[in-house]
Amino acid sequence: MEPDAEKLRGFESLAGVTDAEYEQWRRLQQVELERVLHQRRRLQQELDAARKRADEAERQTGRTRSLRERSELKSLQQQLDQTQSLLAECKDMLRHAEVRAALAESSGQVAVGEAARLREQIAELDARMKRQQCEKEFIEEHLLTLDQLVRNQAGERGMRGEPA
Repeated sequence: MEPDAEKLRGFESLAGVTDAEYEQWRRLQQVELERVLHQRRRLQQELDAARKRADEAERQTGRTRSLRERSELKSLQQQLDQTQSLLAECKDMLRHAEVRAALAESSGQVAVGEAARLREQIAELDARMKRQQCEKEFIEEHLLTLDQLVRNQAGERGMRGEPA
């Protein structure tokens, strides 16, 4: 209960103020002072409690942030580990591919050499076959010519009556 503001206001002058009025005014001032001091203590306690809550909330936020950051860091570390593992696999696959390519190139060079050798052999066989074909045709022509001569001679003898 607040005292009347009019009663709390100070005297403009002490002239004409009785002791009883002054005493009443002083008591009202004392009561108001105690009320204000009590309210100040209560507000200070509330302020301290609010600061504590804010500090605790800040610590909790810091812990939460720290936990979240640690979680994100752990996640990023896992992603980094997976990426490094994948990179190592890729490097290993590349090494194997390079070895296979070198073997294939080597095999390809051997195959090219073998193909060249086979082409030469085919060319030789083709040339030999053409010679043999030519010889065969020559022999056939020669045999046909001889056969024709023999027939002609046999036909002439037969006409002449000579024994064959």
